[in-house]
Amino acid sequence: MLTWKLWRGFKKPYPEHPLFMRVMSTPMKPMPWYMGCAIILVAPFLLLPAFVFMSAIYALRWAIMIASTIAQEREAGMYELVALSPHGTMGCNRAISAACLHRHESFEQLQSFGAWVIRLVFTLILMMAIQSVTPPIMISEANPNLNSFIAGLYLLTMAIAIYIDHVQSIVLSNLVGMLTPNYATNRLDAGFAALLVFLLLQVVTYLVTLLAGFVVLPNLLDELGVPVQIGTILLAPLRLVIFYLIREWIIQVLWGALKNELNASASELDFMTG
Repeated sequence: MLTWKLWRGFKKPYPEHPLFMRVMSTPMKPMPWYMGCAIILVAPFLLLPAFVFMSAIYALRWAIMIASTIAQEREAGMYELVALSPHGTMGCNRAISAACLHRHESFEQLQSFGAWVIRLVFTLILMMAIQSVTPPIMISEANPNLNSFIAGLYLLTMAIAIYIDHVQSIVLSNLVGMLTPNYATNRLDAGFAALLVFLLLQVVTYLVTLLAGFVVLPNLLDELGVPVQIGTILLAPLRLVIFYLIREWIIQVLWGALKNELNASASELDFMTG
């Protein structure tokens, strides 16, 4: 799967590239005003989910930073100069994105044990909150062992979904951050475009997953006459597959667009995926 190939490449630092060291040594810029406004607007609705899907919040910031930094280096003339090196424009993009992720140990903090413990705690709180306003997943006529298995299955799939969201959100932020400066060349325009595109793709992913996994899929199982016990067990992994495949398709489309825009060679693509 492309997600995991890109993930292996994007998460590695690239200290031997001059653009990596240049961006790493640059002081962190304050948060753009438009990002602050977006956070204020969505915070009341996403406060609890934000702790669970913390990676999406970090990824939004990284998408803006990568796009802004690439556009800034192009304005300064450094990008085109370094792009003449053997690793080309893909190497420049990877160096800048790696520096944005690893500057001030942001990536390491997000991957730390403490961050995962926080996400686990708030995942349990979120699941209990959802359970209070949705039909129960437990089957009243089933034996306790089956209900225990169903509860464990749903907890497991939720944990896997959080990790998938962690990986795919970061991959998506890198691709959006690299792609948008090809259309919005100004630093502010590139950052704002990355903000809008990333938010749009995330919202589309979550909405389509909710619609397909929580509306269409249960109705389909009912129409097929699947027993309640089997349907309840099947819903958890099927929803997880839907969630993964939607964003995998989006990543495939963005990766193809980036390859076309940068006219990358086979060696540059291999270098990008690590």
